[in-house]
Amino acid sequence: MAINRADGAKIIKAAKAKGVRVGSAPDTFLGAGIQTCRKIIDNGLIGEPVACTAFMTCHGHESWHPDPDFYYQPGGGPMFDMGPYYLTALVNLIGPVKGVSGITRITFRKGSLQASQSAALKSRLIPRPILPAQWIS
Repeated sequence: MAINRADGAKIIKAAKAKGVRVGSAPDTFLGAGIQTCRKIIDNGLIGEPVACTAFMTCHGHESWHPDPDFYYQPGGGPMFDMGPYYLTALVNLIGPVKGVSGITRITFRKGSLQASQSAALKSRLIPRPILPAQWIS
């Protein structure tokens, strides 16, 4: 929802002022897959989870997204766009977070566009730097 703590605080403040809640990715944790996992955990079928991990891998969003331009803007990319889906699901399944770390990697040096995608985007298909992230609550 935000790419830094200060922006996140602004979102929380605005929500409190309007008397609403802030949430992220409800389709992730309310969907059938995560709800099945929730039931398995709640029924004690696997014992008590004590840690978790998640991976997001794909050949590049140009291969499936009809308009991937936002991935190449500040605050874009898999860490900030896809990461919240994974974190939301994992918090729903195992509870509050004490620490999170993440890292991204460039596997393919250049992306490729489908014919229907923005020609202007093609010039921005440049390698992304490795972006480590660390958050401890």
